[in-house]
Amino acid sequence: MGEKIRDIHPIKIGKSSLMIELNEGYTASEGRLIHIQNKKFRYLLKENDFYHLSTMVMRAWREFDYIKNQTVEVMNENELPIRDEVSDLTMQKLHNFAVMLTLDNIDYRILDVQNKMITMIVKEEELSRLKNFLEKKGSVIRNHPFGPNNGYRFLYQMTPFLLYEYDDILFEVYCQLPCASLTPKTWIPLDKSIQKEIWQHPEENDVIKKCSLACRCIYHLCWAIFFNKGFSPYSKVFLRENKTIFCSDQMRELLEVVFFNYTPSLIGQIQSDNFDTIIPKYYSFIGY
Repeated sequence: MGEKIRDIHPIKIGKSSLMIELNEGYTASEGRLIHIQNKKFRYLLKENDFYHLSTMVMRAWREFDYIKNQTVEVMNENELPIRDEVSDLTMQKLHNFAVMLTLDNIDYRILDVQNKMITMIVKEEELSRLKNFLEKKGSVIRNHPFGPNNGYRFLYQMTPFLLYEYDDILFEVYCQLPCASLTPKTWIPLDKSIQKEIWQHPEENDVIKKCSLACRCIYHLCWAIFFNKGFSPYSKVFLRENKTIFCSDQMRELLEVVFFNYTPSLIGQIQSDNFDTIIPKYYSFIGY
């Protein structure tokens, strides 16, 4: 092992304290090495690689600090799109559509229902079958307002949103539960644990398979906090009516992979009906 030259600086990652050390290389031609270590752990990298790593960390911190110190314009609920009551006709058409999907053995989950618009999730491997099914039924593909044709990017191999019109209803199709990134016009998939929850715990009502209540609540929260920058009256009512789910350990665990240490504050504000403070407090929160 190369001889230690000196300690550079102690650091803390989570609850672990480590020391950054500068060391001689194993051979004269290798160059100097960096050890990031404590008594239980050691990470070794070349000096130039350490410069690249530390530069990326510093840049990420500066961007994080910039975001957290920006004044977020929270949308007034009156500025958000108005949601019409879902008609009996829309529900009947959803029922008929669900029956046809079941007969064709296409697995799906309904995420949200608006009047004349239904949002659903299918597995990526089922997407081509769903497309063929919709084409055979005479549906028309539409340009999704938040899709690639309007400048939106989809990261981490996320499948872009699709939008079809069938039987005078718009069907919005996802393959993953989405979240708007803090980077403008960018979508990312939520954590794998949430994606698994979609398929492991469906809610079945008659023949209609819905996403679990936990997933639907997370969908409303992510849409309000990261995209709309405001809670619509509909989202407020939905979360109020289902706020008891936020008492469960499972819901807390799912929220923690999205909101991390902000989760207890988020849950407290939902349960105390303080929706107007959720977004400003989230964007100023630094207790990660």
